[in-house]
Amino acid sequence: MLEILVLIFLCRALGRKLRDKGRKPLMFQIMLVVMWIGGEFCAGVVAGIVQVIQHGDADFEPGLPVYLAAIAGAALGAGACFLIVHFLPPVDENASSYPTDLAQPSASNAAAPIDPDNPYVPPRS
Repeated sequence: MLEILVLIFLCRALGRKLRDKGRKPLMFQIMLVVMWIGGEFCAGVVAGIVQVIQHGDADFEPGLPVYLAAIAGAALGAGACFLIVHFLPPVDENASSYPTDLAQPSASNAAAPIDPDNPYVPPRS
């Protein structure tokens, strides 16, 4: 139950961070939950295998060390998700990746030489 509350808190924090960057948070929040559960499962399985190898019998109940390793794996998964979101650039609605008007000379293309063999050069007026 406590893990669910931590996940809800982390999803809200991640959502605030993404909204501040102008992005929609749903897919990243789903990624956070998947990375939490995946990290917890993988770390728990690896820690369980290590415990069984160390003690030599399959009837051994690992208990607390495996659970702590699983929680550490969940934290690493969540931390990786937050790291990915941290490095995402903010979305700028005003900027476009494509120029809006190629026919108008701008500072970047005003001094460019005209290539008569280039079919993609806009016509000069």
